[in-house]
Amino acid sequence: MTPVPNARARSGGQRPAVVRALAGVAVAAVVGGLLVPVATSGPAAAAPAPSAAAVVALPVVTQDVSPLDVFDAELLRLVNAARAGAGVAPVQEARGLDRLSAWWSGQLAAGTGTLAHNPTGLAMVTEYGAGTRTLWAENVAKLSPASAVTAQSLFDTYLASPTHRANILNPKFGYIGVGSVTAAGISFNTVNFTDAVDAGQTFDPRAAATPVGQFQSLTATGATVRLTGWGLDPELATAASTIRVTDTAPDGSVATSTAQASIARPELAADRPASGAAHGFDHSYVTAGRGGHTVCATVVDTGAGLGDTALGCLTYTVGDPVGGVESATVTGRTLTVAGWAVDPDQPTAAATVTVTDRLAGGPATSTTVVASAPHAGADRAVPGAGPAHGFTVTAPISGVGEHAVCATVAGVRAAGVVTDLGCRTVTVTPATPVGAFDTVGTPDRRSVSVTGWAADPDAPTTPSTVAVVITNSAGTTTTTLDAATGYPVDLGSGLGRDHAFSATLPLTADGVNTVCVRSVSRSTATVTTDLGCRTVTVAWMHGWLDKITPATAGGVRTLTVAGWAIDQGVPTTPTPVQLKVTGPSGYTTTTTVTANASRADVGRAFPGTGANHGYLATLKVPAAGSYQVCATEVSPRNPALTKLLRCLSVTVG
Repeated sequence: MTPVPNARARSGGQRPAVVRALAGVAVAAVVGGLLVPVATSGPAAAAPAPSAAAVVALPVVTQDVSPLDVFDAELLRLVNAARAGAGVAPVQEARGLDRLSAWWSGQLAAGTGTLAHNPTGLAMVTEYGAGTRTLWAENVAKLSPASAVTAQSLFDTYLASPTHRANILNPKFGYIGVGSVTAAGISFNTVNFTDAVDAGQTFDPRAAATPVGQFQSLTATGATVRLTGWGLDPELATAASTIRVTDTAPDGSVATSTAQASIARPELAADRPASGAAHGFDHSYVTAGRGGHTVCATVVDTGAGLGDTALGCLTYTVGDPVGGVESATVTGRTLTVAGWAVDPDQPTAAATVTVTDRLAGGPATSTTVVASAPHAGADRAVPGAGPAHGFTVTAPISGVGEHAVCATVAGVRAAGVVTDLGCRTVTVTPATPVGAFDTVGTPDRRSVSVTGWAADPDAPTTPSTVAVVITNSAGTTTTTLDAATGYPVDLGSGLGRDHAFSATLPLTADGVNTVCVRSVSRSTATVTTDLGCRTVTVAWMHGWLDKITPATAGGVRTLTVAGWAIDQGVPTTPTPVQLKVTGPSGYTTTTTVTANASRADVGRAFPGTGANHGYLATLKVPAAGSYQVCATEVSPRNPALTKLLRCLSVTVG
């Protein structure tokens, strides 16, 4: 439809002109060519400055760019294109004028829908960042229906009106604000012009080419630091931007790494369709340096913007060494301890572990090892440290009883930083005593001699103990001996030679004596090793019926009996001897005599017993004939103990 002009205008104090240009599109303009003095009641209200992004978690960093939508931005471009064609300097967008334009368009949209100028615009402009202006103008338009009007068609309408065109091409105007508001399918557009604005009102055109982004999260797990966020450089459109990451350690050193912001983030495409969604980043690296770290993320500017955009900084702390004792076992006299250790200060380096073995109530021994063995669990526990952080300690262990086995790890660069890795309890059971029962003998029928060797592997240089157990008719006796003398040969296994024993022990009874020897643990007397048993038989009751001499004199018939008897159990005590005589016609008689007569030969045969062990007795018999005499020794210790010495037969005439 052809536009139908209908205009009203005002210059200076004249009434304004209204111009209708297109069917369905109404445009009105006012030009104020008046000089306006600076207000003297105080400074004009400053436009609010954009909020600065705080350096805390998850800030969104934006640039100070024009808030205009596509329609208004295109209208601004067309204005400056027309000014350039007319040889006039471009106008700069001013934030306060943008807000004033949008405000008045909103007032029109919320009102009756009648197109009108802002009646207080001349005064209000000073409160919207143009406190120093000397010239102001306003173009307004009603767009109905809004969907039928483009920025180009509106601009053409403006340009076709002399008064609107004059405002657009006025070389005295250096600043512009544009704002459109739509309601119920009808849009209102307002354009404000001034010759001056307050400081800080204009937008730096480079800001539109400056990167934006967000540092969304920072996590430090083990030795791995991970940061996420997004960043984009408008100049690169949909291409990935580079994120520069700096990690400042407590000593001031800075580690720098880079990431490409190329991960899809659908929410970005909705907000910035021209740039697309692929601008997210998820970056990880291995850290080092104990203490507090500061991580900063920056989007790198490709050149035309204001420079690199800092997205902010977050912090984390690298702690002390970590690890654990996973097992402690004892096999024989060997202790094996296994575990892992990592120093996050130097996560890929091998840390030094000290394992201490302490016997309850006893001394402690320590062994150091470098934790550099393969251990997959270490990398899972401290991501980024790698798998070479396991350790195994094998060391001798001594001392029967409970042992506390503890481990510590020292810092790789700071040995004074030590972390306890924990303790395990192990129990050392007594070693099996060893030895040999070499010989047994009865040197004097009253004693037994034993020889051999015995050792306790838990105390290889200490005299060992043996128990000699003798069992006979009188009961059981146990004698403890030290095995501490030199053995003819080295016993091996670190035992040396000084573990021999040799002893002569008294016997408590004659007859069969069972002699057993046990090697006894020095730490635990109930732990023994049987070295064997031997049997020796000894006779303590000795004697003889030497002879019987018959005689007849004066009608008296006699038998003279001679012999000796001794009981080594009571060697100096006279021994009773029973003499039993049997003869003709069932004759039987028993006579007891005491063997206390001197017999030097017996004394020599049994040293230490004396000589008084002979007996000599004359026995009467009733008649001539053949007689038998039997001599039986009776023990002075126990009359129930007897020994038949001999029987002899003689004939009496």
